[in-house]
Amino acid sequence: QKKRKKRKMKKDKIYIISSFTHDIITSRDSEKESLGGPAYYSGYTLEMLNADYKIITSIDGLTKDLLKRSYEKLFNKIVYESSCDKSFIFIHRYENDLRRSYLLKRGCDINIKDLFFEKSSKIIISPVFNEISKELVRKIVENKFFVALDLQGFVRRLGPENLVINVFNDETKDLLRDVRIIHASNEEIKDLSKDPVEASKILMRLSEGDMIIISMGKKGSIVNIKDLGVFHVSSYRKGVDG
Repeated sequence: QKKRKKRKMKKDKIYIISSFTHDIITSRDSEKESLGGPAYYSGYTLEMLNADYKIITSIDGLTKDLLKRSYEKLFNKIVYESSCDKSFIFIHRYENDLRRSYLLKRGCDINIKDLFFEKSSKIIISPVFNEISKELVRKIVENKFFVALDLQGFVRRLGPENLVINVFNDETKDLLRDVRIIHASNEEIKDLSKDPVEASKILMRLSEGDMIIISMGKKGSIVNIKDLGVFHVSSYRKGVDG
């Protein structure tokens, strides 16, 4: 008997709408600079997973050159870019388990005139500081695309000395309707509830989505899955098998 050829499953294309950043990371005894931002880290992760993905961003010449030299595969995944002459620069200061972020320089907005995604596409929307408009998010959601949204850049505001603070307001609530997956840190949703489990339930009610993920640093994450319940997932620890 002839063996049947295994049919390869077609991968849905994933689009990342996000920014690259320049990060200055300081702690008590060290300081380093690196390329970062959700466009970088999400792209890196999807590359490791051998996913079919593309990046939509706003990027300046310096960042382009750095990305091309350091990670050309990621550079080649940029399918659409808004013209830009500046990039986001952050300082992240770590003290014990606490991180404080400061915005040194703001990058450009990400603008998309026409939605060119295939209907089966999955869209990851992850701004760093209000560079993606709420109107664009609603347009994508209302065109029935599967959207995974990171709240980070939608709730960030500037406090004293350009310290990044988080403000969750009614505009943010309106943004979440029909979003399938939402990610936020426990710091970003404190205006909803200081209890991350309760916050995940509130976000589930607001979005009527499929999954809510609340990350809590070294304490792991709270994952709320529609019809399955709420789970605690431990953070990855070096030196632990599996």
